[in-house]
Formats: sequence, structure tokens, C-alpha cells
Amino acid sequence: MHGFTLLELLIALAAGILLIAALSDILISIKDGWSRAVRIEQQWSDEASSQQLISRVLEAAIPPEHPNIQGVHFKGMENSIEFSTVPSQSAFASGRMDGRLFLAPHSNGLFTLELRLDAPVLFQSAEKPSSQNWTLLKDIETVEFFYFSKGSRQGSKLWVNMDKLPELIKLHVVFADKTRLPFWIIAHPYQTISGNCLLDQTSFMCRAS
Repeated sequence: MHGFTLLELLIALAAGILLIAALSDILISIKDGWSRAVRIEQQWSDEASSQQLISRVLEAAIPPEHPNIQGVHFKGMENSIEFSTVPSQSAFASGRMDGRLFLAPHSNGLFTLELRLDAPVLFQSAEKPSSQNWTLLKDIETVEFFYFSKGSRQGSKLWVNMDKLPELIKLHVVFADKTRLPFWIIAHPYQTISGNCLLDQTSFMCRAS
């Protein structure tokens, strides 16, 4: 019987090695593509969650001009916002919260965007959390804060009117990873409280005066 020659075996072995190498490259490419897709999906999820949370607390910011409220404030700076808020669906759980949205520096020269909510001492109790902190976005190169007054198209990097809320707040986020597109976080503080309203300091609900 005629068998395979040594040359034929070597050719078959070489062809098999080339086929395995090609398949390995394909598998590596698929794995890298999958990892990249998962990372991008997580980034989009983080951005969407940040937009939702920041919008929620800033849109519920308490107008500082109300005569029946004590200790309420709003201060807009170049890289942080300090405010008082009652986030939706949390009035009975946490009551009024004092918030701070700010950039936190890190040793690598980049920043994280942080949100901290603290219950005023008056509202703290064993049943209610006194503070909550979120790291919203990581590996940030810069964030620009813009504040718009009513009817204005030109934003300012400082909000100096301590008696009024801005009509619109925009944050422009730029990441260190240039494959990530910059994006805007936009919030419209809309909460208004009638001058005839007396506030329940526990639930922060409005009662007729």
C-alpha cells in the first residue's frame, strides 16, 4: 500500500499551522471587538445615569428666594455647584438635602465627577441616611459649568445671583480618552414655591398658609 511521503506530511502540517494561526487571529479580533463593545456600552450607561441623576437633583433645586425657607442656597462656580434640593420620590425618604456637584482631582492628573447629598442636621435621624455620595464619571480631562439666566443665550461660568436659580445649567464633559465623544449634561431648575406656601420641614410638602 502506498502511504504519505514525508514531504506531503510536512505540507499538510504547515497548512494546518497556518489555518490555526488564521483562526486564532479571528478569535482574538472577535474577543477584542466584544470587549470594546462592552466597554462602550458601559460608558454610555454611565453617561445616561449621570445625566438622569444630575438632572433630577438640579431640577428639584429649591429656590433660595423663598421667605419661609431657612438655610437654602445655590452657588454656581467654575467647577462645582452647591445647592439645596428635594429629589423626586425622596421627599419622604430623605427630605431636604444639601447637594454638591464637583470635580475631584486624582494623582494621574485626571478628574472624577462626584455628587454628594447631605441631610441638614435638623433632618438627620437614625432612620434616614445623613449623606449619600456617587462617583458619576471617571477619567475626565475637563468639565465646564455654564449657567444661564432667563432669556439669555450666553452662559456664564459663575452664578453670582444668590437670590435666584439659573434658568438653565449645562455641563460640558471632555474625557481623557479621545475615542469618547464629549457630551453635555443639561438641567432646567423648574421648581417654584408660592410665597403663600408654608413648608413642612419633615416632608418638605407645601401647606396652605
